[in-house]
Amino acid sequence: MPAGGKRMAVAMAGCCLAFGQTAWKFEVASVKPAPVGQRGPSSTIDPGMVSFRNTNLKNLLMRAYVLRNYQIQGPGWIDTERYDVVAKVPEGAPTDQAPAMLRDLLTARFQLVTRRETKEEDVFVLSVGKNGPKLTKSQTEMRPGPDSAPNLLANQIEFNAGRLSVPGVSMAHFANTLAGLVGRPVLDETGIQGVFDISLNVQMSEVSAMRAGAAADGMQASEPTNTLAAAIKEIGLNWGTRKAPIEHLVVVSGVKAPVGN
Repeated sequence: MPAGGKRMAVAMAGCCLAFGQTAWKFEVASVKPAPVGQRGPSSTIDPGMVSFRNTNLKNLLMRAYVLRNYQIQGPGWIDTERYDVVAKVPEGAPTDQAPAMLRDLLTARFQLVTRRETKEEDVFVLSVGKNGPKLTKSQTEMRPGPDSAPNLLANQIEFNAGRLSVPGVSMAHFANTLAGLVGRPVLDETGIQGVFDISLNVQMSEVSAMRAGAAADGMQASEPTNTLAAAIKEIGLNWGTRKAPIEHLVVVSGVKAPVGN
């Protein structure tokens, strides 16, 4: 073999080895229908094991693809059928590989065929108000768990005495927290850097009503008289709307009864 050919072969071998080192998979995994009568869904994540109990496939796909509920479409059973998933994480696997390992597992066990779509749709937007932000810098920062990417950070959200408190968040994380609450995409266009303790004067019942309204009417939650918009204005931010491209995952086909157990 010519010298150039040898160099190419060695380079390709090195590339494949490097790729193989990052292709982590769960060592042992069980994916089964959840027994009837279990209480609400739960999850346990530690460096050696992941466990999801009594959860639906949509929730698992949210974890696996790092997407929100409104970004996943498919047949009705991905919302209604419940499953228990227990998987052993290989020793030394980086925490940021957990979503990819879960994607591989779900694709194999549910024989999933999926596609990606980008749709232009209504979104909420956070921006800086006319007089600038009124934010309290935080001394702490919540960290993502081993099963979540930063934009799905599970912060300690607290509703108490008519106030919504979200401690230790960047503006990007705050926007994603709001997205989870109102059930619509929320974009951070503030350009603000740093970590803050945020408190809003809004009731949980009002947020729930806004979520239902946004689902039914598209952008009802953006009305100027809305209490969330008013609460956000109090901290020097604006709550607006516009069109933006949003990525979606579509489940084309799959099986309800997981295989391979």
